[in-house]
Amino acid sequence: MTNPNLSQNQRAQVYPEIQKRYPEVCSHCQKTLDECNLKPFDPVTRTGGFELHHTRYDMGMLNPNVIRFMCHSCNHLEEFSKKTILAYENELSASQKTNLEKHPIFQAWFSNKIAENNYHLPLSEVVNGGARISGAHVKTVRDWIKPLAYSDESPFTVIRVLGIDTVCLKGKEPRLELPNRYVELFNDEVQKYSK
Repeated sequence: MTNPNLSQNQRAQVYPEIQKRYPEVCSHCQKTLDECNLKPFDPVTRTGGFELHHTRYDMGMLNPNVIRFMCHSCNHLEEFSKKTILAYENELSASQKTNLEKHPIFQAWFSNKIAENNYHLPLSEVVNGGARISGAHVKTVRDWIKPLAYSDESPFTVIRVLGIDTVCLKGKEPRLELPNRYVELFNDEVQKYSK
């Protein structure tokens, strides 16, 4: 299904730009094309792919900084409706609007960085790297991470891996392997009790 706000020509123009910037997954639920039963985008027929969701309406319809991939289900949630987004934009202070401009930069960096690192990153790297890349304050980045990782519905979770808080995609948490010396001690103990 195409975005009702974009013509097929505009969609064909902007879709490849979004593909270069973000992983081709739903920006809300993180489902892939296969998981959503969608065919890949075909620039010739201008069909397939995710719906294109505008996160801001005051920065131009073809600005790839404010367009995200979304599956049909997520794109039609009330919290992502144009009416809700416009009402929210009208209530923002100047600093909030600045942070809103920086948030897509953080999202793009985070999506790419976590995909490059087997879907887990140290929380400190997410916070500090995200602040450095986006130009946002560290506290702002921490606030952006909360809905991503600290609720039951969020696609990510924060777990402790070898003493380090780590952001992981749910279902892709790193396996913790015991160092060899612990395995040897365990095997020794098992042998003692088997005799």
